[in-house]
Amino acid sequence: MTNSTTPASENFSCWRRQKFLMKKQTICTIALLLVSFHQPNARANGRERHAETIRFLMKDPELGGASSSIILTIPRDFFEDGVSPATESTADSALLFVTWPSWTTNNDPSSSEYLRILLEPTNTSFGPEKIVSGIMKAFISDRAHNRQINFDLGLRAPQVSSLDAPYPSGYGLREITRYFPTANDDPIRVENFILGEATQPKSFLRCDKMHLSNAPQCQYWFVYKEILVKLTFDRKYVSDFYKMELTTKEHLDVFLNPDSTKETR
Repeated sequence: MTNSTTPASENFSCWRRQKFLMKKQTICTIALLLVSFHQPNARANGRERHAETIRFLMKDPELGGASSSIILTIPRDFFEDGVSPATESTADSALLFVTWPSWTTNNDPSSSEYLRILLEPTNTSFGPEKIVSGIMKAFISDRAHNRQINFDLGLRAPQVSSLDAPYPSGYGLREITRYFPTANDDPIRVENFILGEATQPKSFLRCDKMHLSNAPQCQYWFVYKEILVKLTFDRKYVSDFYKMELTTKEHLDVFLNPDSTKETR
């Protein structure tokens, strides 16, 4: 006959093993909580934390002493295709590629939720408005036939069309209706807008028309702290154009002074 009663010593041994496992599990749980508590927020304040940053000087050698000299510190994975300047090197531009509206790393070139940012040093001999004006003139003047715009741009409030919704508006944006298209430009397929006056535009926005383009895009130029910024994005985000400008300026402030937490107002 088998004795079904478990000896007291064996019961005590099982109890000790169980207590040890419970204690070990508690220690592991506490450790995980501590790690989670001290782990930096991966997207604190809407920004990712990046393992590596590239510090470089942006300057255009073709402009010589007239070129602005900008020291930037930018996360490597913000650069398009991961192609960045070497650390502590000199570059004449920087091309970034991020997700919009989150302004986070974008590794999908086929995504329509993108924001491409081209940064270039400016010619310090000219003010921001003259630089933007020069870009605008390149698109609305027919230099091949020596027909220069006389700043009678036929400015008007943007005319909303269901064919080209969404449409940019607000912030004083006006549409250019009178200009000379360049040889490679079809005025039926593009629209041009400015913020500011015809002779002193603060920014220049140029978009493909939605209903006439397979993959309509917009390009938006402005100058900030001696940096010429060109934003390229899907036309569906055109109503965000000004928000894109403000967000880009906030990130540039961080790139220019990575140790500062001060944000652009």
